[in-house]
Amino acid sequence: METLKYSSDPNNLLHLECFPAVRVDSGKYKLEQQYKVQLGSKEIGVVQCVRSQDILLRHITDSLSLTITGKEAAYMKAVLKKMYPNTDWYRQKICYMHFKWVERFQNAVITEHVPKQIAVQTSLGLTARSYSSHA
Repeated sequence: METLKYSSDPNNLLHLECFPAVRVDSGKYKLEQQYKVQLGSKEIGVVQCVRSQDILLRHITDSLSLTITGKEAAYMKAVLKKMYPNTDWYRQKICYMHFKWVERFQNAVITEHVPKQIAVQTSLGLTARSYSSHA
């Protein structure tokens, strides 16, 4: 079983019964397939992919970005470009998915890990800050 890895959960999405995610490797994620979820070094449960759609970077809207990052689309696009600098973003597919918990491990407590900070200039001229271990 493949593993969805998270370095942190700053928006508390992993606390939801069903949560969204985006991944660059769109061929790896399949509808109805189950995945282990790892937060930091700890496995916290199993989820099932209940929605999957390939999109391009230009299709990331403020609504999608606000749901996943809590910030506008320009921020999410900048973070993806920073995480994957040698990517052809005109053609690269991004998998936009929703996962539903199948099992949450009883001993798994979702805690925050201290990640690196990423600062990105938004289209409004504000500096948005988020946290990722992929910086």
